[in-house]
Amino acid sequence: MWHIFIRLLVAHLLGDFLFQPDKWVADKAGTDRKKKFIALFKHSLVHAALAYVLVADWKNVWLPVAVFFIHDLIDWISSYWKGTWRFVWDQILHVVNLLVLATLFYGEWSGLWQAWLKIWHNEKLWWILAAYLAVLHPAGYFIKYFTEDWRRDIAENDDEQSLEKAGMYIGFLERILTLTFVLAGQYTAIGFLIAAKSVFRFGDLTGAGQRKRTEYILIGTLMSMAVAIGVGILIHAFTNIKS
Repeated sequence: MWHIFIRLLVAHLLGDFLFQPDKWVADKAGTDRKKKFIALFKHSLVHAALAYVLVADWKNVWLPVAVFFIHDLIDWISSYWKGTWRFVWDQILHVVNLLVLATLFYGEWSGLWQAWLKIWHNEKLWWILAAYLAVLHPAGYFIKYFTEDWRRDIAENDDEQSLEKAGMYIGFLERILTLTFVLAGQYTAIGFLIAAKSVFRFGDLTGAGQRKRTEYILIGTLMSMAVAIGVGILIHAFTNIKS
């Protein structure tokens, strides 16, 4: 089943990104129903053909038929969604659909259920999930409140505009990457992350009269990484003790 699923997933990635012209994307999102229908039909047909060729079970014609109709339905529904998360939910639905199809045609639900139970009862995965959740909003709130006075002081004397919530998302990515490197034992990669951020922040840190801003960015960065590294080390230590 998993062998079929990964082939279907490769077919999906090829069909959704490599073999989908920009015109089809625009037509699917447009208001012209005829153009939308034609674009959806062509796009779903490509997915069905790729699934049929990559799975290479020539006698099973129902799998590509199912891929065609379900992919077309998901894309038709998602074409009316708005917002940043539309793409994410669209891809999640497609991947879940491929997993269901692989199970229906080539697997057993009992095997899939056993695999899910194995994941569900894996205590180490729960600790890792808790670690990632901890370094997102809880750590962000801690750093925000700790540096609030400095941030207010800088904002009062800084006319430069920044993207809305950009700092928050930079912090999220910074802590997620740092925690991932710690859990993977790749501590040297953290040094490259710090160096990369320093390069992109070079303009902020070298401007005249930017000493406060420089210190604020440095403190926030070090606190963010310290929290992520600390959580990662604790997870490593605790899961090793438990095992």
